[in-house]
Amino acid sequence: MTPITTVAQRSHAAGNRRSDSPRRSRLARSQTELLTLYHAPLEEIEKKADTLRKEINGEIVTYNINRHIEPTNICHLGCTFCSFARNELGSPGAFRFTVEEILERTIGDEERGITEYHIVGGVDPALNLDYYTKLISSLKKNHPKITVKSLSAVEIGALAKRHRLSFRDTLERLKAAGAEGITGGGAEIFAPRVRRRIAGTKITGEEWLEIHRQAHRLGLFSTATMLFGHIETPEERIDHLLALRELQNETGGFRCFVPLPFVPSPGTPMAGCKPPSAVEYLRTVALSRIALDNFPVIKAYWPAAGVGVAQLALHFGAADLDGTVTEETIYETNQSPLTRFEIEELIRQAGRIPRKRR
Repeated sequence: MTPITTVAQRSHAAGNRRSDSPRRSRLARSQTELLTLYHAPLEEIEKKADTLRKEINGEIVTYNINRHIEPTNICHLGCTFCSFARNELGSPGAFRFTVEEILERTIGDEERGITEYHIVGGVDPALNLDYYTKLISSLKKNHPKITVKSLSAVEIGALAKRHRLSFRDTLERLKAAGAEGITGGGAEIFAPRVRRRIAGTKITGEEWLEIHRQAHRLGLFSTATMLFGHIETPEERIDHLLALRELQNETGGFRCFVPLPFVPSPGTPMAGCKPPSAVEYLRTVALSRIALDNFPVIKAYWPAAGVGVAQLALHFGAADLDGTVTEETIYETNQSPLTRFEIEELIRQAGRIPRKRR
């Protein structure tokens, strides 16, 4: 196998690792070890991941009651897998909401039991940092008990460039407005070879890692993701996981990791790509739990994997089912929203104990 310089190695060289991080990797498996595990019999990797899951999470499986807020789908980044983006307002299906329109839609969310707002959308040149800080502060004023997880590293990077601010300064503005965390979107696969082909003009993998590093240093929590099952190799998936493990060793700021299976969208340049099978998804969930032993939890995102496969993933290292996911349109899915009671029943059927989180 040809040696590669991993993003994890570059990230580690660029940052100062905190030796007192509360979530340092204990197993620290190498790329070679993880690649061998990835190709091992399914039952073997399932057993290893499930044993580690039980050690870290016990029999608890968490979920929340969350609303996805998508301010706009206007975006010019040009990702080849994306069917969410529209070039301009007036195009079929295009939207851009005012702050007031979004607030109108959230009336009564406390009564509905909503515990988290997940804010992410397109990189729209018409929406600046003032728009997003007004949105966040307005949501916190109207719904002070609901956690605000606001914007992906991609959106934050674009805002920083537009306003000629550092990543840290941009994050400080969002935090001052009331954001408590940032989302994990836009990570895709860190490998430059893959990003050049699928991620348009998005930030680089190193920039994604740096934005999350700065967020953690400011006390903002975040999520990490990986979009897999398209044109990347198993080695590139593992490189991605190692990069995340190194940053978590340094900061301890990631709350969870979400492996996202690629879903081809009609009409996009990647429409002909074959999506990963259910077995490949479960294998990748298990590999993620083993590689990321310093992450609190691996999430089975049911809108992407499907309800049945996500439930199976609870035996392959996953210990979170995300949540009710109201109004998800970015990740194209035919899944209908789940209620709190449906999620809890899925968890119980898997032999686990459901627990609502914020």
